[in-house]
This record gives sequence, C-alpha cells and structure tokens, in this order.
Amino acid sequence: MLVQRTVGAPSAASGDSPGDEPAGGGHAGDEQRGSAAPIRLFVEEPSGGVDEPWRELAEGFTVASGDEVAIEEVYFSDYRYELGERLRADDPPDVYRNSGGNRLRRQVEAGLVRDLTDDLADVIATLSPSALAPYTVDGRVYGLPYHTELFGVWYNKALFADAGLDPARPPQTWGDFSAAVSALKAADIAPVAVSEWTMHHWYGYLITRVAGSDALAAAGTTRSLTDNPDILRATELFEEFLRSEPFQPGFEFGEDEALMTTDLIGAAEAAMELGYQGAHVGYELFSAGDDLGDDLGWFPFPTVERGVGTAADTYGGGDGVVVGANAPDATFDLLRYMFSDGFYSRLLPPLGLSVRAEAVPSDLSPFEARHLEVVQAAPGRQLTLEADLPAEVMYELRRELRQLYDAESTAEGLVARVTAGWQAADDFD
Repeated sequence: MLVQRTVGAPSAASGDSPGDEPAGGGHAGDEQRGSAAPIRLFVEEPSGGVDEPWRELAEGFTVASGDEVAIEEVYFSDYRYELGERLRADDPPDVYRNSGGNRLRRQVEAGLVRDLTDDLADVIATLSPSALAPYTVDGRVYGLPYHTELFGVWYNKALFADAGLDPARPPQTWGDFSAAVSALKAADIAPVAVSEWTMHHWYGYLITRVAGSDALAAAGTTRSLTDNPDILRATELFEEFLRSEPFQPGFEFGEDEALMTTDLIGAAEAAMELGYQGAHVGYELFSAGDDLGDDLGWFPFPTVERGVGTAADTYGGGDGVVVGANAPDATFDLLRYMFSDGFYSRLLPPLGLSVRAEAVPSDLSPFEARHLEVVQAAPGRQLTLEADLPAEVMYELRRELRQLYDAESTAEGLVARVTAGWQAADDFD
C-alpha cells in the first residue's frame, strides 16, 4: 500500500523563514518543473508510518528552500514490487532508496537514473570511496550511500584457547582458517555457526577475496559467473569448505530457524560466525546471563592465497539514495541538505557505519571504532549478495548452494545454472 504526504512550503505569515537561498545554493530546474510540482521522495516503511528522519528531511528542506517534498511511503513488503512497477513504467520516483550494485547498473543502462558525478561533486568528495563503489557504474556516480555495513568473523577467544589456538592471533589466510576449523573440530567444538540465510555470505566473501571486490560488478555487464575463472575457483573453495563440515551439529537447509546463530555464539556453543558489525548486540542478548566480555573477538575475513582481493577489501550491506531520470534539479539541493553537517547524522541507523569521515560519533566502542576505520580505509567493497543480485538470481543461487551442500551439485554446475538464471532475470525485480 502506498500513502503520499506532501510537505509544503511554509507561508510568510507562519513565522518560518526559508531564507533567500535554497540549501546548497540555487538550482536551474524551477522553470522546467513548475512551482506546483513537489520532489517525490519514495521511502520504505516497516511500520506503516514515515520514520521521523525522513519526515524531518522533508520538513527541514522545505523550510530551508521553499521547495515542496511529497513523501510516498510504501509498506516494506510492497516496496520492491511498487518500485519495480514504477521502473518498468519508465516513471521512477525523484529520490528512492537503492543499495547500488548490479540492480543499479540495470537502472542506469535503462536510462532511469540521473548521473550525479558533476552536479553533486561537492557531496561525493566527502564520502568514503568504498561506500561509493556500489553506486559507481563505468566510472560515474549514480547514487549516494548514507550508511554502510561491514561483515567480518566474530570469534570466541576462550574456545580458541580450548582448541590449542592462539586467541590473540586469529586466522589471516584461508589456509590458517582451514587449520583452525580442523583444530576446533578435533577439540569437539563447533567451528562455525551458520543458518540457511547466512550461508551465502561465506560464498560472497570468498568471491571478493579470490576474484576481487569488483568481480561481480564486472560479471553484471554480461550477467555471467562463467566468464571469470576466479569466480569458479572461489566456488570450488566454497565447496571444499562445505565438505570440511565446519558448521554446528545438526545443521540442515530448511531446518527450523527458531535457533538463530546469535544464540549459538552468545551461549558459547560455536567458535565463529561471519556476521555484520552489530552482531555483538545479539550475542549479549543470548549469552545465557554471561556476557562474553573480553572473550569476544573480531577479525577481517581471511585473504586467499593467490587471490586478487586484498585484506582491506570489504563485504557488507548498506543503503543509499538515487535520483530518478525525470527528477527536477531541485532534487540535488535536497541531497545536499540530506548530507549537510546539520542533518546527516539523523539518517544513520543505530548500528550503521558513517560514510562521512568527519561525521563520526564520539562515543564509539572499541569494536565500532575499528569497524569504522576499516570501512573508511577500504579500497573496494562488495555488496552482500542479496543486495547486489536480482531476486530471481538470488533465489537460484540459494537453491544451488543447498544442492552443493547436499553434494547434489558441483562448483561448475552452480556457476553455470546461476548464469542461466541471470540471463533470464527481470531487470527491475
């Protein structure tokens, strides 16, 4: 369901003063768009009501500039469908949420979004290069990230010590990691906590380490995993990883997901998990009354011998906004206001990482400080696969990963069948 609310310009009699200049300066699109046409801000709402930061964005910008903003809110389960319908009808919203990656590439190729490289160069210059990577297509920037995430390996130092591993020296290479899995299994400790819905992150990060952080972006130009032999090598390593039986006892695809991986780590029933930077909050909730405290550690995903990717490349989710092809030029001013010093921090989710080096909270925990340092220094970034790939492709990939886990498929079969699915996928799912 879609609900539209328009935030209008305040009247002169109201006592509010929008000022003589729009936020970020004047724009050239007023005559073109007409004074009655508001900027259409398309947002996803899990609760059926506009989250306060988006309302504050619309209201604050209207006061500062005099331009109206129409907030079009869509319930979260309908968002992708409603947006896809707009894109297929060649009527994209003026501003809408977009994670970037291969989904954005198809929208760029279809001429549905505006190039921001020159018009918003001042804003782009303030953002982390790795956070901008998923919004960059053929060297041009088509979106602005407002927060990012970082996946890495959380581990229990006490369980490492029980297995004879040095808890102060977590694995740095895939070979080290494989040896740690063997040592933990020999000590009768579950090496890795995983669920059906987090399995693909291991595969995605292996692609990033073996083939590089831009490998899937390049694959998206031809919709193929078969053109790059490094992607096949990553798939073969993932298959070997599965054969080592590294997961908690009893794990099966399709099992009851009531027991989440955070439960296992929090209760010290598994030694490691590949999770996002805020996962430690879940561990504390499920620690059976005993906070892991100093026993909790974190390390970047291991590098792979002879891999193209580096230890500094990152993998994770995040969010940003893009500008529809028919948006008025006033939309650029809205985004300048959104990323201004006075507003930007309001859009950061509680556990999201800032993409602006100068917008860093002062009360960061040691984990948060390290994660922020990693993402802001990263040379490249790969989106999580579910954010990067079309929904039909992700469905096929999950099915193939299950087949691979059950030894009913091979690495070669996986890349071939996912490629076939990608060739036929809906561009705007």
